[in-house]
Amino acid sequence: MDALADSIAAVRKSAARALGKRGDREALQAISPRLNDEDAEVRRAAVWAYGRLGTAEEIKQGVAPLGDDESLGVRRQVEWVLEHLMKK
Repeated sequence: MDALADSIAAVRKSAARALGKRGDREALQAISPRLNDEDAEVRRAAVWAYGRLGTAEEIKQGVAPLGDDESLGVRRQVEWVLEHLMKK
């Protein structure tokens, strides 16, 4: 999980995605700060991971505020995660 704090954005992005794929709910707390990362691709990966790991309430609280993110990619990922949540 140290990779989530790496100085290189691509490393942080990969770490967030890997933790989301692993399915370990304990990683959610470590991923949470990446929702506010300076890099849009890292934020997008964190949103995706949140969608995989979080409960419905955690997802709503964590990713919904990013629905007005400056990055179109992040906004689209938020939309996808929230739409997918509604289908569960």
